Amino acid sequence: MKDLICQIFQIKSSIVTDNGDTVYFHYDGSAYVERDNRKNVLKSFSRGPGSEGLISGYDYSYNPIFGIYKKFYADGGIMEKGGFCWFGFKIGKWFYYDKIGNILNIIDYDEGYNFDERKIFHYCLKNNIPLKKVLDGPRTTMHKIKSNDKNNTWVITYPNYDSGFYMTVVLDGGTGRLLKKDQTLFPQN
Repeated sequence: MKDLICQIFQIKSSIVTDNGDTVYFHYDGSAYVERDNRKNVLKSFSRGPGSEGLISGYDYSYNPIFGIYKKFYADGGIMEKGGFCWFGFKIGKWFYYDKIGNILNIIDYDEGYNFDERKIFHYCLKNNIPLKKVLDGPRTTMHKIKSNDKNNTWVITYPNYDSGFYMTVVLDGGTGRLLKKDQTLFPQN
């Protein structure tokens, strides 16, 4: 019987797309990766150690920053899926399924955030927060922190190479108002 990853994805070494770009595929038995000719990751799915056959990963083939996260049961059925930003936060409605494909739950991760991803990116540009897709080393991360008292926040951590510090800002999720600003030294190697 073919490996589950092989069943979910058609494994090849490369293909040429309609617009003439080449997409390269790599599969090593536990991970499946697609890259474009500039080595940007388009799709990445893997089976983690001790995951009992579960496969999960990201598809950034349509947008390098905003992708789709999917997690599969060991038999190949979908377990969960939803929008995900490369900088670290869930977007919109996420769907969670049981083993036979029935929806167990739908969670809207944008609920309670009037200060949405467009506004958070505008804030970053206005405040010189780097929005570069960095694969290794210090990089910008963004997280939504939901609160029971409806005081949802955004936490943005980014490297300031000139000072050698990670900067952290906490913004109100409803208004975007700056609530806190902090800094910590880059870790020493």
